[in-house]
Amino acid sequence: MPSGVGYSHSRNANKYRNVTDADAAADTYAFLQRWLDVFSGYKGHPFYVTGESYGGHYVPTIAKAILDGGGPLLAQTKGFLIGNPGINSDWYYNVNEYAFVTYMWSHGLIPSPAYTAARDACGWGSFLTDCRQDATHPSPACRAATSAALKYVPSPLDPYDVLAPTCARTAADAAVADASVVRDQPFLRRLRETHGADSTPRYDPCLSDLTPAYMNRADVRAAVHAPPASLHERPWPTTPPGWHYNQGVAGEKADIARLFPDFFARAPHWRLAVVSGTADSAVPFLGTERWMECLGLPVEDDWRPWHLDRDVAGMVKRWAPDLSLVTVKGCGHTIPYSCPEKGLAFLNRYLNRSGL
Repeated sequence: MPSGVGYSHSRNANKYRNVTDADAAADTYAFLQRWLDVFSGYKGHPFYVTGESYGGHYVPTIAKAILDGGGPLLAQTKGFLIGNPGINSDWYYNVNEYAFVTYMWSHGLIPSPAYTAARDACGWGSFLTDCRQDATHPSPACRAATSAALKYVPSPLDPYDVLAPTCARTAADAAVADASVVRDQPFLRRLRETHGADSTPRYDPCLSDLTPAYMNRADVRAAVHAPPASLHERPWPTTPPGWHYNQGVAGEKADIARLFPDFFARAPHWRLAVVSGTADSAVPFLGTERWMECLGLPVEDDWRPWHLDRDVAGMVKRWAPDLSLVTVKGCGHTIPYSCPEKGLAFLNRYLNRSGL
């Protein structure tokens, strides 16, 4: 991950001015090499790159750095796994609203007339089947129709898990919490910048309060060898003053799907998997399935269920040479948090190459 995220920091503040995906990959690649030097007992062990959300940018660019770098780290790398990843242009930082608006309609949160108006204005009728179609430059009519449709989305709502409850609070507490969460949650910030505060849902899960409180405890920071917050005047999860991530094609607007053909050609033995919780509206499985289908790979194992405790846990599809899409039924943006049992089952089966 790039310097300035989480507990990390740099002595060179110039690194924060315009952080790109390439910077993040270079920082992480350098860290991995140093880490293996310090903990040399892990050299030669099977290594996988994993991440979720914006990990859709981090993980493939780190994997490419490993592929380009060669050497012992490449030799022990066996593949990568990404959860609910922002890859293409249809996730919360980007401008293609197809997956989000369609998802909200399909879950009964937008009425059919409003959705149909947005679909027709934006030309979404063939979006799933026409891979040439680019929805990253919506017309004024499309923007107006999607904004009108989003006015129906109710509040409070957790867009990262539309099936999850939100915390009950007083009106005053909710307003303070909402302002804090919008500051730290890029999806809601993006929606409000685009469609206005009155047209987008409020989000207030207890986790937004509990996690920072825990991560900033002195004993927790000491246990993970993070410096005290006072040393850098920066509590978790804030970034340093002046820290800015590139919002153009070197960062948030990059089409990461373009990296995948290189993996198939140069590392066909890697096991690549994308896992998608079906309750996530921020990076909906609809958009994920679309960009994966548009890679045009031959199908080795078509759409079928996978099971846990004799129940359907989700669906799976696999393409050659070894790329899988796995959905996890009823789970949110961060599957290990919202569905830990299913998350562990999927991870074990991915690593053991069995049961999916």
